[in-house]
Amino acid sequence: MKQLKKPTKAKNCSHKKRFDEVCKIIRTTLNIDHVRHVYNFEQDDDDDCTARYHVYDEGDYISITIFPVFWIEDVEWQYRSLIHEHCHHVCNPATQAYNSIIQWVHDADVNGSKQLYLKADERVVCHWEAIIYKLIKDKFN
Repeated sequence: MKQLKKPTKAKNCSHKKRFDEVCKIIRTTLNIDHVRHVYNFEQDDDDDCTARYHVYDEGDYISITIFPVFWIEDVEWQYRSLIHEHCHHVCNPATQAYNSIIQWVHDADVNGSKQLYLKADERVVCHWEAIIYKLIKDKFN
């Protein structure tokens, strides 16, 4: 695997092409290549966060923001970070269901319930990230 390098604004940037190839491999593996997607490259750090996802339109559109620290990460963690954020999208139906259920919780219990779900969701996504990485890491060569 090769280290991913920050794309430039050049029209035919080879770094952007490689980044797009890697993301396509991940999306195809997770069977979400049909979903509209966008990748944003931020200039400012966000508390050592390498990447962050956001899902729109009931899961029909995914946006992944890449922060500067991503480009200096170890090569394995770059790929794992991308897999991780895409796995969040795959788990999004559970998040949507949870968001509906949380409305039934008593106001005094909402914050604790949200924290519990966020920790559980992150553990599930980390588990899938590890499995998917092992399955497809050879495709990144």
